[in-house]
Amino acid sequence: MGDNYLLTVAAALAERGDYIPKMFHQSKYNDEGIFTIKAYVKGRHEDITVDDLFPVYSHNSAFAKPTTDGGWWLPLIEKAFAKVHVNYEMISSGTHAEAARFLTGAPAVEYISNV
Repeated sequence: MGDNYLLTVAAALAERGDYIPKMFHQSKYNDEGIFTIKAYVKGRHEDITVDDLFPVYSHNSAFAKPTTDGGWWLPLIEKAFAKVHVNYEMISSGTHAEAARFLTGAPAVEYISNV
């Protein structure tokens, strides 16, 4: 999967207690299957609305998978990221710094080591 940079940053943030749940306006699944996610676009806080319909391949989610305990927060965040970038194809490459800025709003840079 080309967008592992987003998934690894989201997974790291998930280790920080309630950071991921606070990204969502909803605390429970609603009947409409609509979710609003707080993220940062070009440094500005934005609420991104997505639905719970995901692309599938061979009867499975084509991209990010739900967590082992059945949580769909990661595919929803990935869908919001794809929406901001037009579609899933447009997020096939990028950097961890870009993902960190989207998820946290904090300044981020990426360093490359020659070691």
